[in-house]
Amino acid sequence: MERKLDFKTLVKKTQWTIVKQFCLSVIVAYIFPISTISLDIHSETQSIASDLLGIFFNVFSWVYICISLIIIVSVNIKALLKRVKQEMEIVYHGSMWLTSVDTSSKLTILEFIETNKHIELMQQRIKNMIQVEKDQKEDILFKVSAMAHDLKTPLTVIKGNSELLQFAPLSGIDVQCLRDIERASNQLDNYFNQLINYSKTFYSNQISFHQYSISNLSKILEQECAYLIGDNIDYKYDTKIGRDCNIELDLDLIIRSVSNIVNNAIAYADDVKKKIRVILELEDSSISLSIWNNGSKFSDDVLENFGKLFYREDSSRNSQFEHFGIGLAFVKQVMSLHSGDIQLQNKENGAMVKLIIPIKNSDYTWAWIS
Repeated sequence: MERKLDFKTLVKKTQWTIVKQFCLSVIVAYIFPISTISLDIHSETQSIASDLLGIFFNVFSWVYICISLIIIVSVNIKALLKRVKQEMEIVYHGSMWLTSVDTSSKLTILEFIETNKHIELMQQRIKNMIQVEKDQKEDILFKVSAMAHDLKTPLTVIKGNSELLQFAPLSGIDVQCLRDIERASNQLDNYFNQLINYSKTFYSNQISFHQYSISNLSKILEQECAYLIGDNIDYKYDTKIGRDCNIELDLDLIIRSVSNIVNNAIAYADDVKKKIRVILELEDSSISLSIWNNGSKFSDDVLENFGKLFYREDSSRNSQFEHFGIGLAFVKQVMSLHSGDIQLQNKENGAMVKLIIPIKNSDYTWAWIS
């Protein structure tokens, strides 16, 4: 194993290496041959030897010495810089990930060894902080989910009794009050269901990935959208597939995500004449599902903050629609589980939500769809 040195000592070592190599090259490749030639010439005539020695020591010697010195210095500095670069790359690549990799054994410069140790310590601290935050979030979601489950039981009792009392002989005010109770109970039930579904996406045992062909997935999504939208809305479903392949996903989560977006599209579409367009496209390495509705656009605030749990635009807090700030957070989490993305944009006097799911670990044997 190469001895570990600090950078200052390494530079001094390189300097001494240059001096030793230069002296050795002068002795072996210059002084010894010149001394031999000069002895041979001296044995013949003194005048010729004097002239030749003058040429060698005044012209050739300086050129040779300069060239030798330049070559030796260049080679050693290049070796020094190469060594520094290699160790810098080891430290750099080791700092790119939070996974622990033992790179100190490959380093020989003390400054880089110390830097690498500090980086590894910082990585471990960040990893621990992320894990603590993840555990806290899962714990909070578990408690919220458990609370929602517990509240659903008395809520069911309230709903059932309010529905039953509506069949009893009551005054008009009493009937209206019972209907208000039933409507509010339905809102709470919907809220709890969304919250429970969102919390389930953080637990791996609640997620099940399976292989589906794009063509079958398209048929399932088309049926789901048609069921949600009904016949009273100007609705069109289009596909741009052209060829078929398999994709791995959790179909239940995808359908719930699409249902959330379609219900929002129905709620915010133009009241005079609602229009909804759904397009499923197959690109090089992903599929995208675009859901567009007319009559409304996303504000800058929504485009910046969508996907945050419990986020609602101020204007929607007092709206007539039942939005709790969970739907898009749920969709964003589902896309994250699929290594995908969700995009919101304003398009053609309306709003469009685009879901992108990459095709990974899938069967890439293409088949043309007739």
